[in-house]
Amino acid sequence: MALVLVTGDPAGGGGALVPHLVAAGHDVAFAHRAGAAAAAAEIAAKAAASGGRVFAREAAATDEAAVRGLVREAEEEAGPLAAVVACAWDPGPAADPAAPADATGIGPGTEHWAAAMEGLDGVYHACRTVIFSFVRRRGGRVVAVTPAAGLDGDPDRPLESAAASGVVGFVKSVAKEYAGYGITANVVAAPSAPADAPDTARIADTVVFLVSDAASALTGQVLRAGAGPAA
Repeated sequence: MALVLVTGDPAGGGGALVPHLVAAGHDVAFAHRAGAAAAAAEIAAKAAASGGRVFAREAAATDEAAVRGLVREAEEEAGPLAAVVACAWDPGPAADPAAPADATGIGPGTEHWAAAMEGLDGVYHACRTVIFSFVRRRGGRVVAVTPAAGLDGDPDRPLESAAASGVVGFVKSVAKEYAGYGITANVVAAPSAPADAPDTARIADTVVFLVSDAASALTGQVLRAGAGPAA
């Protein structure tokens, strides 16, 4: 099939999506957060056992140079990159109810705002890392996975909602800007944590669809997956 770049946490959304992409026949370049090498290696080993290939490297999505290095290495063995899946979603567990209110809300603390924006930052940088190579090749797929709270708002997660809403606006803008280059850009809106196994499978299936030839005419769209709010 094709080489797909995935950014995200091996123990979170990124790690949940990689096996489904491999099962669909894709090779995966997996850029994961620091301190998660063991989990990423386990995912790569399981892929290899099933005949798939996962090229994993510790590289935050915001570290564009490191992610480009991973892509170059993967392309040497798997051919040109065809898609990027930037995962700004974590399937669980749910937030600790004993956590301070300002950890997820708009209370007096402000330090959590920057943390909440990490998902949006990651989508932006992951897209920047690959978009110019897609332009040169006149084709490519951009998929962002983000919480559905960005569409509806969530009274318990206003910071997450703000970041996810930013992801939606950014990806829709990318879709319009690069439509003339054969590049598609879409969003998968996933339920907030915790997501059960069926939800995760539906989200992964939606991602696999968006990087497939069947979705070549679909761009600038937000597809809900799983049992999220108002789904």
